[in-house]
Amino acid sequence: MVEQSLSPQDAWHVPGRFACGTLDDLQLVRMARMVACRQALTALVQDPHGAHLYDAGSEAFRIATRIRILTELAEQVLREGATPVVVVLARERDVMQNRSGFKLHLPLLWYLSAADIPTIDVTDRLTRETNGRGIDRLFEFGQYSALGNTVVARYLAGVLPPYISGTCRG
Repeated sequence: MVEQSLSPQDAWHVPGRFACGTLDDLQLVRMARMVACRQALTALVQDPHGAHLYDAGSEAFRIATRIRILTELAEQVLREGATPVVVVLARERDVMQNRSGFKLHLPLLWYLSAADIPTIDVTDRLTRETNGRGIDRLFEFGQYSALGNTVVARYLAGVLPPYISGTCRG
């Protein structure tokens, strides 16, 4: 069950979100959940681009860097004889901002570079693709469309092999 695999250390942990409760049939409980949802939406409206996720001074970024999730994972992958590669999968808003010359997740890329963690950022590739096709063809409902997935897959197929050729068997 998802709820059991999450913990307060997870950035997106919200107790009870995925579990049905015995009081869910009560009107008051439903109203309280609605108020909580509206508060979350208000917070999203105040930061619609998710800037806090990449801001080096934000709580979300500090969690990623202080706990060193990415570096610890990279070290574990190296210990197991493989090559760690972080792939930054751009969201629609990341591509839109990149078209304006602004890369919100640049501090994350700097951190990964300073930690010598190989990183592939698909944002520039998707941005170039939007110049000829428009962003609506690459994203549907906040996710990559079939075309968006194809662009990312082909890009990764071209740039990933040199990173992993020394340790990939097969």
